[in-house]
Amino acid sequence: MPGGLLRHRQPDVRRLGDAVLRRHRLCPAPARFPDGALGAGHRAGRSAGQEPGARAGVGRGRRHRFLHPSNLHRAVAVGGGDPAVARAWDREPYSVAGGALGADVNLLQLGNGAFGETHLRAWRALGEAPWVFDPDPAARARAEAAGCRALEDWRPALAAAEAVTVLGPSDTHFALAQEVLTAGKPVFIEKPATATAAEAETLHRLAGGAVAMVGMYFRFHPRAIEAKRRIAAGTIGRIWALSGRFAGFKRARRDAGVLRNDAIHFLDLMRWLVGGMPSSVHAVLRDHSGRGLEDFALLTLTWENGPAAQLEVGLVQPGRWPDAVVPGAITDKRLTVTGSEGALEIDFAAEAMTAWRARHHLADAKPPELAREPVGAWPADPVAVVAAELAHFRDCVRARRAPESGLMDAGVDIMRLIEAAERSSALGQAVRP
Repeated sequence: MPGGLLRHRQPDVRRLGDAVLRRHRLCPAPARFPDGALGAGHRAGRSAGQEPGARAGVGRGRRHRFLHPSNLHRAVAVGGGDPAVARAWDREPYSVAGGALGADVNLLQLGNGAFGETHLRAWRALGEAPWVFDPDPAARARAEAAGCRALEDWRPALAAAEAVTVLGPSDTHFALAQEVLTAGKPVFIEKPATATAAEAETLHRLAGGAVAMVGMYFRFHPRAIEAKRRIAAGTIGRIWALSGRFAGFKRARRDAGVLRNDAIHFLDLMRWLVGGMPSSVHAVLRDHSGRGLEDFALLTLTWENGPAAQLEVGLVQPGRWPDAVVPGAITDKRLTVTGSEGALEIDFAAEAMTAWRARHHLADAKPPELAREPVGAWPADPVAVVAAELAHFRDCVRARRAPESGLMDAGVDIMRLIEAAERSSALGQAVRP
């Protein structure tokens, strides 16, 4: 099928470098903004000289095929990694013909650091070319090189934007998102959405009925989605325990400590897999570097319905694998979910997943009967994961529906957990979030 007729929800970009992406014109250079000195009569996201619908050979009214993120597990896991099944994002299409967002969408991206560039590659794999603001001239130059319009001031573009993504340093997220929501625009905020639960509540109230999504990367990771599917299907029985390690030698960030930058990933994932908030949090936090921000955290969580979890996070412990997102970092990102009938082990850094079936004989002290199953051989390129995340956001804006990770769930509740960890460490005892 010609490339112009097929746009994937979960694009196979694992082997596509920048040169290939440019060659296939997944991100044509946009022209000018709609009004005033920015250029009259043009819409951002459309290449100069192109008519609506002509962008990248995609005509209005043509059928585009997508895989909804809720069906992503079928593309990456069913069949144990069978290559034919692993390309299942070609299945279960539904069509769109324009809409609130489309080939000439007005997207505004605030921030183009390392992860911002991942977002840019994901957007262009989805056929979009956002306007990009960053105060750093080098970051703006990278956006221009990617075929996107770079801005020195984003506020004049806000009125024309149909959706905004906030990707700057985490200590800027709250103020930027406030402005965007005050203007009534749909917003995607990279985690953490805010520094405190109170700030997240403010954004939640401000959003009203507007689409507001928090970027929780691992919820859209194919291995996490497969784990969620298996747990929901009862394949490991009742969840007994979870354990996670999100650690490794990497640079310390200036905007937040490891709770808000790293622990937030697995705290959210554990809540999502269990299906609710923990009732108790005990934490030990350490600032070995003396920066005033924690660089090590050890947390114990318990749920009233039974499960317990331990999570180790830090910048001062050795990792195992080169990080897929952070250049030069060696990290360890493992999560294990143990149940009454088996277990799931996910090694995100090593791109591996193992399912265990276990029949326990605890009462008569016999060893368990075990069966081990490697699950899937599909790598998860960060661009593909972010593309699934952004496609879901774009879908929610089109349909005006609530996203998978909204401000209450992935903003207020997750910050309550993090603040509980800080209180627990200060008090030296478990607390309720």
